[in-house]
Amino acid sequence: MRVRKKRVKAIAVWAVFAFCFITLTGCGSSFEPNEISLVQFIGIDQGKENLLDVSFLIAIPQNLAGENSKGGEGSFLVTVSAPTVFQAMRLANTFVGRRMSLIHAKGIIFSDLAAKSGLIAELLPSLLQYRETRGTAFVAVTEDDPAELLENFVPLLEANPSRYMELLTQNYRYTGYITSSQAQEIYNELKVLGTDSIVTLINLSSEELSKSEKQGDFRSGGSYVAGELPKKGGVEIQAIGGAVLKNGKMIATLNGNETMIANIVRGEFKSSLMALPSPDQKNDIINLEIFYARTPQISVRLSEEGVVIDLHLRFEGNVLGGGTTIDYALKKNRTRLEKEVARSIKKGVEEVVAKSQELKADFLNFGLKGRRLVSTVKDWNDLNWDNLYASAQVNVQVDFVVRRTSTIFKHAPITTDEVGEGEE
Repeated sequence: MRVRKKRVKAIAVWAVFAFCFITLTGCGSSFEPNEISLVQFIGIDQGKENLLDVSFLIAIPQNLAGENSKGGEGSFLVTVSAPTVFQAMRLANTFVGRRMSLIHAKGIIFSDLAAKSGLIAELLPSLLQYRETRGTAFVAVTEDDPAELLENFVPLLEANPSRYMELLTQNYRYTGYITSSQAQEIYNELKVLGTDSIVTLINLSSEELSKSEKQGDFRSGGSYVAGELPKKGGVEIQAIGGAVLKNGKMIATLNGNETMIANIVRGEFKSSLMALPSPDQKNDIINLEIFYARTPQISVRLSEEGVVIDLHLRFEGNVLGGGTTIDYALKKNRTRLEKEVARSIKKGVEEVVAKSQELKADFLNFGLKGRRLVSTVKDWNDLNWDNLYASAQVNVQVDFVVRRTSTIFKHAPITTDEVGEGEE
């Protein structure tokens, strides 16, 4: 009996060892850290000497370590003409001593010329097949030279450009002005029927403010695209808006507001700040924080006239205040505000829907619901969704409810003796 127990124990121990040997793996690379050069970003443009001009922003590890590291000193840029991205890596190794590695690459940036020619659809699958490429790396399009854009990745608050761009491309969660556009997501959308893609738009900043002496008119913050935002100071790049991809080719751009609407309809919206004229005092601007009350409800059906799409959006929001003395804690004022916000969002959605129909590009993902109308891929191809969607009737319903009306108990004018509504 004792011998049997020892035998069972020995078998169990060896089984554990065998399991560990099979499932626990070490480093996937046979190179030491000081033998590889870590590529942080890849820039791809149409080639002049060869098929492609590929730029690599490469980390300088010793300059990234420590609290005294300065932005702009932690990386260097190289550009190589080559037929493929992988050939460019090997050619770069003819003058970069350490072996090039993509294990820490955080982003792939295409020029607009490359995107319009379909290089995103051509190159992204092969890049993702490479074991070192991260599926979470962002994909972006620039209307500038990718190499020049990468040279301006000089963060002020971060020593590491990778960390800076990681934070910048994640701000869709609280601005809504760009999309997530991770490489794996874009690749999946390129393969899936019934949807088109939006990738982040990143451009250089002109670093100029208007010199006009006249008072400017109200303009929504999201009405800009990357490169147009009047600014001065900080990093000389802007990430606002998106590039629309259809069949793997860039066909149009969206501004920040249009990109936010696309995020809202696609169910990828988190929260954002919204500014609009007060419904009671048109010269005053009121600020709100908006977020979903429920995820978007979309239904697609066929009628005798064609496709009918019903879209129902529900939002909640907090009043952050503004240049008005109207007390929106009062129900009659709050109701007017809720209707005005819902009307403004509905107008924005209808404009973006009209733009997508004009482009025959379903980047709002209605086609994902439309696929339920048929049972096979052949039936879907016969349906000709692009043409059906272009003439579809889209019914938009938007509900908005104010949840909080700021922390001010009573609104009162500060610089005038006039009494505002709601103060008596």
